[in-house]
Amino acid sequence: MTEAATTSGTKSPEATTPEARKRKRNESENRTVMLRTKDNKLVEMKKEAAELSEVLHRQIEEGFVGDAIPVDVKEKTLIRVRVYCDAHSLLASWPSEVVKQRMKQNFDDEFSQTLDFAKRFFMFQAAISLKIKGLVDLLGETLAAKTSGKPIDELLSMIKEDNELTPEEEEQVLRDLDRIVL
Repeated sequence: MTEAATTSGTKSPEATTPEARKRKRNESENRTVMLRTKDNKLVEMKKEAAELSEVLHRQIEEGFVGDAIPVDVKEKTLIRVRVYCDAHSLLASWPSEVVKQRMKQNFDDEFSQTLDFAKRFFMFQAAISLKIKGLVDLLGETLAAKTSGKPIDELLSMIKEDNELTPEEEEQVLRDLDRIVL
């Protein structure tokens, strides 16, 4: 089949062979990674987005892509982190630096406004755990402003309001709050 025939919308016969479908499926799989959350759920993430995390980037490079990479983050929080990473990895490919920075700033502003204190706090913990610098910076600034002058007990009650915490998780939250408030 000629090149003109294949580019004019007619599919080449090779595109429908089992080998071609398998090759396409493998290419698609290589563009995503599976993550196993703290609450034992699987979350799929685009490879480019996952690589914004220093931790995931290192594990992908070491060959852990075929299996689910364990992360110390709950599913609900990881899905929010994925939204941030998807947007930032997409914007990273934009050619205009000025437009890219303006779009990132707009996204970050809108994104952080949608988060209540508890969501922001858990995402901050996740960003630290996964070493996602941009997200740590974004959430760290707003958390510092929101915690300023408030007692730790009040902050803990804000976090526990909609979240069931195990005793271990509550201890970790208290340690992290101590670091933020001090």
